[in-house]
Amino acid sequence: MGNKSTHPRFKYFPWQKDYVNQANIFAPYVMSISQPEYRSSSLNIDAFGFRRQYDFSGRLIDLKSARTKYKECTLLLGNSASFGVSLTSDDKALGHYLGGKDHPCINLSVRGATMQQELSIFLTHKHLLPPPTRIILITGLCDISLATQPEDLWLPITGGMHSINTFFKQHCERIEMQGSVPVKAKRAFLDWAEDRYHHYQWLQHMFEKRVHPNDNSAVISAAAMQLNLDGIFPLMDNVLQTWGWIKAAQAIDVQVVLQPVMGWTQKPRSTIEHECLQADIERIPAIPLYANQAAHHQAHTFFQKSCERNQLGFADANDHFDTVGEKETSFSDICHLTDNGTASLAKWLLQCLPARVPTANEFKQTQGFSGGHDTHSSSRVDGCG
Repeated sequence: MGNKSTHPRFKYFPWQKDYVNQANIFAPYVMSISQPEYRSSSLNIDAFGFRRQYDFSGRLIDLKSARTKYKECTLLLGNSASFGVSLTSDDKALGHYLGGKDHPCINLSVRGATMQQELSIFLTHKHLLPPPTRIILITGLCDISLATQPEDLWLPITGGMHSINTFFKQHCERIEMQGSVPVKAKRAFLDWAEDRYHHYQWLQHMFEKRVHPNDNSAVISAAAMQLNLDGIFPLMDNVLQTWGWIKAAQAIDVQVVLQPVMGWTQKPRSTIEHECLQADIERIPAIPLYANQAAHHQAHTFFQKSCERNQLGFADANDHFDTVGEKETSFSDICHLTDNGTASLAKWLLQCLPARVPTANEFKQTQGFSGGHDTHSSSRVDGCG
């Protein structure tokens, strides 16, 4: 994102530095998690690499004992939007609003996670969880934006992940640190060379001249993005089909929410939102390719049809933010919500969701969540537009 001191979010949200300093690390099977035991004034990470979270009574939720402490839970999965990048404290995160007495909402969201990673996180960590009666997915953008990043789509047939080069570099470095003296010596030389490359601009310019002058891969074309999307959508559909199987086999209420994004929602932008978005676009020129109404329509249509086909609940959070006025700063950048934006999203979700999670027998009978309406007429969450 460039020089952090120049981005307006550091002026309006000074605690953003806590999020910049918190790194993600490579983790087998789930690909990446937050740096365990990270501590700061606004963001803290537990031993498992998830944001610290609290139950209805204000007690810290410890995944080591959660299965024995609580009889059931709501599970929240997603990327940095539901993780809570830009929030002032851990207890402002989305999951904090969605739990109840003796029924916590456990948030296993990971920054940058795709839908495939969200599913992997559930499968890898479900042995730690009290039985979930409901799973809420706040998702969509990380998969769509991957279509503009061919460097992260090494093998499109199996999917991609954000910052793949960074995570595999971490993995290789750890392996090299366990190697022989020649391997460690080579690692030391590469670290030395990289430090000098980043320190001396003349060195950067010299090697940049060796790159073909017509090689401008910073922004791909709209046609190339669509070609990538044509390969990504089937992978997303495959994930939703798997969630449908989990719902049917375990009688878990699974709700899919298309996350709010500036450019997807038609919310009039506040002055701060506009300034932060423009700074994002300067640093990530591909943003306009996917943060627009056409891309939103394509994503919405895909999710609506796939969720209906797989008997999953669906709602589009952008519909809610369409109703929020210009004076309200809900976003701190393209997709991250402020404290007020997160609280607003939570309030909307609580209005959409039934007041009580149905029992397994009730859920099998209704096969969805009706709020008293015909559950087979639509996969959309009642009251969510």
